[in-house]
Amino acid sequence: MTTLTHATEEKPTLWEHLTDTQRRYVTYVEATILQMAARDNVVLAGRASTIVLSGLSHVLRVRITASERVRVDRLEHRHELVHQAAVDYMRRSDRERAARVKFMYGVDVENPLLYDLVLNTDHLSIGRCVAVIREALREDRFQSTEDLRRTTLDLSLVAQAKAALLANPMTRPLSLVVECGDSVVTLGGSVGTPAERRTAEEIVARILDVRKVVSRIHGPWPRGDEEELSHGQFRHGDERSWGGYGHGKERRD
Repeated sequence: MTTLTHATEEKPTLWEHLTDTQRRYVTYVEATILQMAARDNVVLAGRASTIVLSGLSHVLRVRITASERVRVDRLEHRHELVHQAAVDYMRRSDRERAARVKFMYGVDVENPLLYDLVLNTDHLSIGRCVAVIREALREDRFQSTEDLRRTTLDLSLVAQAKAALLANPMTRPLSLVVECGDSVVTLGGSVGTPAERRTAEEIVARILDVRKVVSRIHGPWPRGDEEELSHGQFRHGDERSWGGYGHGKERRD
């Protein structure tokens, strides 16, 4: 949780501006958010989830806000802070969260167009806010369907694959393209050795819910230098297919 908070809510450091640390953090956070969203019927709070899930039409994006006066008063009572300490804490937190999201996604968190609902709790009680959200969720556009669940799962598998490839020292430097449709993950791009290709294929094949991996990864090695295919692999021209090891459900047409 500390890593997620730093990655999504604290001001980016100079070191992160100069290295790929932030790129990895963002990839891991997005993989976590999409993996939870793929469970369907969930509530995600913060962590830039409204931005990560903005491409999914059935997601209701809500911003809960209040005036500075009310927020400071709540901080004073909740954390037993003196007035100026509460003001400083709130403004620092707002600046850091806004800077982090701006750095990650290039958007302003205060832009109301990022949200479907903006609720001001100066005068709305928690119960009233819950009622408004529940009423909005009854609209047809926010109803989950099989196609939308499949789309969300595919996005989740792409994000998990990218995160897994970044987590491995051998595949981290590689520029691979990851796509997914109906739980079949396709890998593309160029690598330097057959071992790098094999490692990337195996990493993705082990992800839960991956049904199959289709590898279109190519390299400069001659055909005779390719290693023999392992069990579960099939070659079609320059394309290799792997059965997923992640216990994904087989779908039959």
